[in-house]
Amino acid sequence: MQKGCLDDSYHVNMIINLLMRFPEIFTVTYNLAASSYCLSYMIKGKVNQECYSELRRRLKENLEAYCYFKKKESCKIRLEKKHYGGFTQLEVKLAGENLTGEEISLITRLINDAYGHNLISELRPEDVELDEEAATWEEMMSLFPSKRDAGSEVNRLFAFREAGKVYVYDQ
Repeated sequence: MQKGCLDDSYHVNMIINLLMRFPEIFTVTYNLAASSYCLSYMIKGKVNQECYSELRRRLKENLEAYCYFKKKESCKIRLEKKHYGGFTQLEVKLAGENLTGEEISLITRLINDAYGHNLISELRPEDVELDEEAATWEEMMSLFPSKRDAGSEVNRLFAFREAGKVYVYDQ
């Protein structure tokens, strides 16, 4: 097996783990070369500008506070919205290879708090039973290399959930 293939599988497993742990995340796009993520969330109905601006402010403030207390470099975040008929897709774009499960959990929780049951999720978090001996997110992330192999052909991964299955594509 080629070394590049093994490294690519680590990134695929990371994305699968992300979608399994956070069922509110609608899709994930991971750019290996830039070490950047795009997490999308789907909301029922049209999100008004006031609620959207409040969410942007809360995300920025909470992530800055998190980084301050963890003594870590601030995570660069950008929030965008797109309307599709009776739905709104929120895209959270994150740069940086040191993204933790706590940060993703914080982002997901803030979006869940803002939109409640209008946030589309395949399974509600209270319906998900995780193995008590399962590794923590940070333990799982430490297994994955942060830099990709120079010989790797995979550049950008796209993943989504459907009917309990996770599909990952190389774009």
